[in-house]
Amino acid sequence: MKKNDSTLMKICKYILFFNLFFLQSLVTTANSFAINQNQNIDSLLVWASNTNKNQKSRLEYANLALKSIIENSDYEVATSNYVMLANAFFNIGEKEKSLYVADLLYRKSDAKNDLEATAWATYLKANYYYTKTEYDSSYYYYAKSEKASFTLEYKFLLGVILNSKANILNAKKDYVNAESNSIRALKISFAERDNLLAYKCYVSLGNSLLGLNDKNKAIIYFSKAAKEVDYLKSDLQYLLLKAQANNYLASTYIEKEEYQNAVKYATEALKLKNLKQNNFEIYCYLKNNLIYANFKSNKLTSDNEFLKILKTADSINSIPLQIFTKMHLAEYHLKNKNLSRALQYGSEARSQAHQTTFFDEELKLLLLLSEIDVANSTSYTRRYIALSDSLHNVERASRNKFARIEFETEEITAAKNTAEEKNTFLENRIWVISGFGFLGLLVIVLWFRMKSQKSKTRQLLLEQKQQQADEEIYQLMLDQQQKIEEGKTIEKQRISLDLHDNVMGKLSAIRMNLYPIIMTSELENKDVFYDQLNDIQQVEKEIRGVAHDLNANLFAEDVSFIAVVKEFFIKIKQHTDINFDLQIGETIAWESISSTVKINIYRIIQEALQNIEKYAEAKNVSVTMSQIENQVYIVILDDGIGFDTNAKKEGIGLQNMKTRMDEINGTFAIQSKLGAGTKISLIIPV
Repeated sequence: MKKNDSTLMKICKYILFFNLFFLQSLVTTANSFAINQNQNIDSLLVWASNTNKNQKSRLEYANLALKSIIENSDYEVATSNYVMLANAFFNIGEKEKSLYVADLLYRKSDAKNDLEATAWATYLKANYYYTKTEYDSSYYYYAKSEKASFTLEYKFLLGVILNSKANILNAKKDYVNAESNSIRALKISFAERDNLLAYKCYVSLGNSLLGLNDKNKAIIYFSKAAKEVDYLKSDLQYLLLKAQANNYLASTYIEKEEYQNAVKYATEALKLKNLKQNNFEIYCYLKNNLIYANFKSNKLTSDNEFLKILKTADSINSIPLQIFTKMHLAEYHLKNKNLSRALQYGSEARSQAHQTTFFDEELKLLLLLSEIDVANSTSYTRRYIALSDSLHNVERASRNKFARIEFETEEITAAKNTAEEKNTFLENRIWVISGFGFLGLLVIVLWFRMKSQKSKTRQLLLEQKQQQADEEIYQLMLDQQQKIEEGKTIEKQRISLDLHDNVMGKLSAIRMNLYPIIMTSELENKDVFYDQLNDIQQVEKEIRGVAHDLNANLFAEDVSFIAVVKEFFIKIKQHTDINFDLQIGETIAWESISSTVKINIYRIIQEALQNIEKYAEAKNVSVTMSQIENQVYIVILDDGIGFDTNAKKEGIGLQNMKTRMDEINGTFAIQSKLGAGTKISLIIPV
């Protein structure tokens, strides 16, 4: 029975496949619209992600992209667009909007059972909760993303997720599992040759080994991270990554009480060019480590350097830096027997550490305070023991919680797979029933297609003839412009010859005849005649210059597409009061653009200006053309009455413009509001 069901299901699927093939033409228009929408969103996202633009502009583009995605939710928007938009908002600092986009993608992944969308949506949500230090939620979504990425074999994403989980486990002091996740991620970084991921894995491993109190191995991995940075010199974060690696090494050598090595790495990092200007906080941490290492090496004679760092920490409101600096000041004053100052700084640091849940630092401070305030040493010791026990319990609970999250994620996945199997069985039944229904529909569709095929063929022939006619008209326009220019040339040459051979010849003859008379006549004032002769000679020079100018080559500028467009503007200006302004960029390589493209551009401009003249009631119209790289940009702008693009049904003119742009793979956009004019934007690849 199962075998027969399977055979029947296959037959129905083949029937439906051929049926859907013939029905495909019914949805071509909708698919085309969806492609155009994705192209528009792609452009907005490129601008929103451009770090060369200011933050306000990037946010405006990101909001426009989000609006476009929401308004066109009926059409398929690529998963990559959601991811790019969420990252754009995240990098701009709009983290709540980043989460909103991730939620949109998550709902889409559930509705369409899209595993790729699930992988990215859960990864984006996990990143959001990680920055909020909500590690439980973050770990949950990382676990879901890990499962989807593993199934899809998205190795790059899987490596990033594993290392992020390792960082959470380090924060929760589950160093063994953190180390395991980092090693898995590191193997992926080797396979994918991903130097940045390898760097992050080495740092995570170093932190795990520090937590396990294996400082020597921690230094090995921090050193590997420092070497890995050398492969990342083209990365925008190179300076920060280099400084961080050295800071980890300096801190670890301080833990080992090898202060000269700490000074070496801190000093080396502080010499990095523009570190203070571009990464001020990491600069302060390095400076603090350098000062502390010098103090422990007995090279510090006052607390001035610590106080400068503390002042800086207060100015940038860095609580961790304030805690570390006050702790170091407390140690300094304890060593110098200034117990009141040591107690002051130690107590302040301990209070801040407790309030901000920096419990590791609080434990260190309790031990330090027990040395400073000997009278209350027992009280500090009891608090240390109580806090230490409490932290161990929390760490154990956290490890259990994360293990439970992993288990529950797998359990949810298994339940989902079971439900999917049931759905597959029901779907197969539906396929069988639907197959027979669609079989009848197939016959109707075949008859309809046969009937409409003749009409489509006829329409195709008409379109081909129209295109041929357009090309012929364009060529005729060029030929006509050529003849006009040739006529101008012939006429100018005739005038030049007449001036040069006739008028100038006669003037020369008159001058020559006057000269002997002056020489032989007894005139009272010969100077007057000499002046007249000079004037005649000057006139000869001017006429000769005019004749040469007229006879110059008139075809220095080819008769081109620009001439045709300008001719059209001259004609339209003759029968309207509208003020037209045409601006054509000099860098546009018209000679390399095909005639078909230029014909369609000309027709669109012609249609747009005629529509403006008829309906817009505009006083001013501007047309600008420019080329940026491999795209020509044309903007047609009027100050007319405008119209509501949402309410107004598109006329045949606008539809023709869009069709022509589709033919040349261009992008067409129109913006208009009542009383605010209309803007038509064209982008043509060349």
